[in-house]
Amino acid sequence: MTRGLFDAFPAARAIVASLFVPLLALTLAACESRISAHGHTIDATELDQIRPGETRLVDLQDILGLPSFEGAFGSGKVYYVSEVMIEPPGGRKRASTRTVIVISL
Repeated sequence: MTRGLFDAFPAARAIVASLFVPLLALTLAACESRISAHGHTIDATELDQIRPGETRLVDLQDILGLPSFEGAFGSGKVYYVSEVMIEPPGGRKRASTRTVIVISL
């Protein structure tokens, strides 16, 4: 009669079982979409604090934080950009939501 590996080495079954469960858990965890947010998330209450003609750049930075970037050539514009990225399992990252808020001072 032929004997299997597990019959010859009873400890082998326990070792294989103890390695199989964590390996299966890691494999399944890798199949989850990843969502990440980048940039400034600005809500309506923060925007309500801005007064056209009264709010200066310093005040704006106190309310919203540093801008993502400022306009060129002294245009007086500041840009706040936020983006939510989704990375599906085995896929490439893509932007699901991108918000650009432009404020001209």
